[in-house]
Amino acid sequence: MALKDIEKQIYQKEDREILDQERTQHTPYSVYAKRDEAKAPSLTSFEIADQTFFQKYKKKITLWSLIALSVFVTIGIAGFVYSLNQQRFSDKRVVLEVKGSSQVSAGEDLSYTLTYRNDNLVALENAKITVELPKALTDSSLNILGQEKSEIREYSLGELAPRSKGEITIKGRLIGEQGSIQTIKAILNYKPSILNSSFDTKTEFATTIADSPVIVDIQSPLESVSGDTVNYVVTVNNKGSNDLKDLELRLEYPDTFAFVSSNITATGNEKNIFTIPILKAKGSYSVTVIGNLGGLDQEIKILKAQIGENKQGAFTLYANSQNSTKLGSPYVSIVQKVSPISGIVSAGETLDYTVTIRNNTQVRIGEGLLKVKLDSNLLDITKLKALGADFDSGSNTIIWRANALPQLKTFAPNEEGTINFSVPVKRIIPIDDFQDINYVIKTQATFESDEVPTTLGVNKIIQGNASEVKLATRLIPKSNIYYKSSTSSIINNGPIPLKLAQTTTFTVNWEIQNLTNDVSGVVLKATLPANISWTGQSTNNGFGKLSYNDRTKEIIWDIGNVPANTGLLRPLYRAVFQIAINPTPNQLGQEPSLLSKVSYTGKDVFTGIDLSGNIDTPSSNQVSDIQDQLTVEK
Repeated sequence: MALKDIEKQIYQKEDREILDQERTQHTPYSVYAKRDEAKAPSLTSFEIADQTFFQKYKKKITLWSLIALSVFVTIGIAGFVYSLNQQRFSDKRVVLEVKGSSQVSAGEDLSYTLTYRNDNLVALENAKITVELPKALTDSSLNILGQEKSEIREYSLGELAPRSKGEITIKGRLIGEQGSIQTIKAILNYKPSILNSSFDTKTEFATTIADSPVIVDIQSPLESVSGDTVNYVVTVNNKGSNDLKDLELRLEYPDTFAFVSSNITATGNEKNIFTIPILKAKGSYSVTVIGNLGGLDQEIKILKAQIGENKQGAFTLYANSQNSTKLGSPYVSIVQKVSPISGIVSAGETLDYTVTIRNNTQVRIGEGLLKVKLDSNLLDITKLKALGADFDSGSNTIIWRANALPQLKTFAPNEEGTINFSVPVKRIIPIDDFQDINYVIKTQATFESDEVPTTLGVNKIIQGNASEVKLATRLIPKSNIYYKSSTSSIINNGPIPLKLAQTTTFTVNWEIQNLTNDVSGVVLKATLPANISWTGQSTNNGFGKLSYNDRTKEIIWDIGNVPANTGLLRPLYRAVFQIAINPTPNQLGQEPSLLSKVSYTGKDVFTGIDLSGNIDTPSSNQVSDIQDQLTVEK
């Protein structure tokens, strides 16, 4: 458009109105401007916006949400069922209680009440109560019914209905030591009807035996001297209102007490057990024991007593007591010493004794006798050596008088004297029955004088220490070689005399004999020499284990325990095995050895000593049934 035209439009009125209208409606910035329909912009691939996490994993999130919801619903249902069952059943609402007396006197009647209760809304099936009673509980009804006493009782209750209860009563008497605590224990086992599991409810109750109807009283001398005679009086009192049966009084003597006699027959190896068939209510039982008490000056010696019930070998203690005696210096001390000092001797060995006596008073004691009693039939009295002594064969006692020992004539204050004697043990020990085992050789020394001054008391016999020596057993192993054995079924063959490069077999026979004590860990061993082999044929007759080590050529018979009297009153232990020899040229003209030294070991159970040794080595010229025919020939 020309400039003039433009100016006309500017300055002409009608044209100005048209121009204003275009300015307000046809410019891009005018609010009155007309616009075409919006078109979606064209975007390239890199201009597309990223999708959100939920849009990308929508399907998976939905799936897992459903699974989680199912789990929560299941847990919720289970929790609801559990809560419902909890309202119907809880093991805390199953009650078991035991009631009784917390303190009783021994022998007093008592009862235990077991109360059981089901406070649940469901029944309890297969309910059973197991009760463990105190061992001290006795029930007199069991004796009447002929039943045996049992500490375990079971009560089958069947089904316990909801909100039900019941009780069981157990009666008896507690018999036991004063101050002991007796406990009853109970277990209720059951299965709730709505569950498959079983449950236990436990309880227990303790009762103390505060008092005992049985009292043991011991009367013993407060003081005595070593070697003096003492009297013990033991009294048992039943202060209860019930009779007591099958009682047993057990005494534990001081270790240096020598039993002499009792007014009631005693049993046991130490004469220390007294049987009381029945002790009446308010009644008593008394026994007097007399013996000699030895020991050191100022030593305290204690006598102990126990009273209890003994039924079917089971001892139930009711009460116990003890009393003591203090020893002073004996008027005359007597001390025995024996050699061997180990206190163990073997058959055929000699025992050497030394007896020392001493006057411990401040006055003379005259015209005394010193005696030693030999309390054993194992000693060879024919070879007794006791200078200046007499021997009383009726009592097996050696007696020294004043003519043999000057001190016995006038025993001055604090004077001391010594005598010696010896006696051998028999070489052959008498074994007649199964009781002839574990022998002990005992000697007892005493001093007597009628001139003991009255200021010293009235005792005329002073007893010294006793001496004891244990006899060791003798284990007797034997080894023999046979060509023709009569003790086994093994058959030997081969040339006799021995031929070069030809095999000849022999049978070896091992035996074990044992005398007076059991022996443990018995083993026999031997080694096969060169050119001697193990054929594999053997038998141990059921005694131990017989084996051969091919690498070491060692034969071992591991027997184990061999009881006393084996080979005498019991069968002989025997093992048999076969060996073979194939002579070589370097043995031509010789008598080859068939077996090395046979060694044995074991342990004497009674004495504790180890046993070991070697059996004489058998060689070819010691084959029992063949002589002078074993030289190797071509």
